Amino acid sequence: MNKIEKKILIMLALAQFILTLDSTVMNVSISTLVVDLHTTVSGIQLAITFYTLVMAAFMIPGAKIGDIIGRKKAFIVGTAIYGVGSLITALSPNLGFLLFGWSLLEGLGAALMIPAMLSLIASNYPSGAKRVKAFATVAAIGAIGAAVGPIVGGVLTTYATWRLAFLGEVLVVIYVLARGGIIKDSIVKIKHKGFDYLGTILSASGLGLLVLSILQASTYGLITSRKPFVVNGKEILSAGDISPTILLGAISLALLALFALWQSRQKRKDGAQLVDLGILKNKIVRSGVATIFFQLLLLGGVMYGISLYLQIELGYNAMQTGLTMLPLSAMILVLASRGDVMATKFSTRKIVRVGFMGMLLGAVILGIQANHNPSGISLIPCLALFGAGMGMIASQLQNVVQNSVEESASAETSGLMATFQYLGQSFGTAISGVLIIGSFITVGTKLIDSSTSFSASEKDQLYSAVESNPQIVSNSELEQSLAHVSQETADDVVDLNAEARKSALSHMFILLAAISILGLLGTKNLPSTLAEAKR
Repeated sequence: MNKIEKKILIMLALAQFILTLDSTVMNVSISTLVVDLHTTVSGIQLAITFYTLVMAAFMIPGAKIGDIIGRKKAFIVGTAIYGVGSLITALSPNLGFLLFGWSLLEGLGAALMIPAMLSLIASNYPSGAKRVKAFATVAAIGAIGAAVGPIVGGVLTTYATWRLAFLGEVLVVIYVLARGGIIKDSIVKIKHKGFDYLGTILSASGLGLLVLSILQASTYGLITSRKPFVVNGKEILSAGDISPTILLGAISLALLALFALWQSRQKRKDGAQLVDLGILKNKIVRSGVATIFFQLLLLGGVMYGISLYLQIELGYNAMQTGLTMLPLSAMILVLASRGDVMATKFSTRKIVRVGFMGMLLGAVILGIQANHNPSGISLIPCLALFGAGMGMIASQLQNVVQNSVEESASAETSGLMATFQYLGQSFGTAISGVLIIGSFITVGTKLIDSSTSFSASEKDQLYSAVESNPQIVSNSELEQSLAHVSQETADDVVDLNAEARKSALSHMFILLAAISILGLLGTKNLPSTLAEAKR
């Protein structure tokens, strides 16, 4: 590569670094964020989920905007929006500002940046060794961002403040914007017929409501509502009625069905389309979409769950949490950076399948270990196995899918892949919360039932607390809320809560793996080599 090509690669790699860093840097700081922003664990879960949801909902529109205004301009505008969001996040005094800066603005900025970046790689590096190296470098730097996120978050939160991570992102944004002029724009070879506003509304609202419906299950229940569902002071559903999860889920699926019909109609009428769903006729793209969805579902759920486990169950601070996650991070980095070497010895399909099985097995072992109060050290093997699997998949998937489509469809394809990537991560974070709370209620109710330490009236109060307002809290937090009861009763409640919480976290990891095993089916049509992927 010449000097200009190297400088462009540095800028694109730095942009990818902060995008992936953001997806993991906050997990180790959950306990600190709860205190600093005067919120709850559920509030931080909402922010994490909303961040990836915004990216998922607007990734396809972001790709289309890049086609219309140019990929370089979309990348620059998206980077600027991302930088503003990072600054607001760094200065956030409460959850509302965090949701606006991190979850909304950074999510929207990323939705413009990510689809454009892959097209800009194709336009700035000729087909062959240079382009392969550029794709591999950006993918590896992305893996590094995800890998070092827990360490960066842990160090900054423990010795300074988590806010410095976002101020650092602002500096990267300033550098990219200052040097972005040397990037060569990609040539859009397709005719545009305007922007599909209705398609954007239908897809974004459909995807948003789908994830929102899952989030409601933690509070209201999956099938029947544990308590009244109130909107703007008006009771929409009463306790015992169908859960808002079912209601919102049905509405979201209807909106997504309308979106698909609208896209088909626009294609027949030769009108503006948000995305050509015909891309999914490509079996490699279909396989890539399915695989990346379940991979990120498992990653999002495990990263959220392990952070809760280490900080609330084991009482680790952010630094200890980040260090415990180091084996996972290190293995992602090592395996992702060796993708080209692995591809010369094994088929792409085999690498992805082995990687997926490694992630599944790592999650199951993590769940088993979590039920035996281990130290962080005892979790090293399963975290390393999980990270190795993640790195193997990351080293192959995006590249093989991009090689299966024409260059003119690269932005649309990357937008579709990124949509399912972040949708999977949103689902993972949301579902992990549902699984934890559902298991906590089930186990907690059984423990109350079998306990001989509480009177009938005390059991009724505990039933009500567990079923109407279940919360995953530390022993110290619960002790503070029980200051008004006798020490003996408080100790019994804390012990019961600790046992139910530990079981719930353990079950969550195993159930996530059971759900994610569907991702192995997605590998069926992946090619054995990059040569097979070319159309």
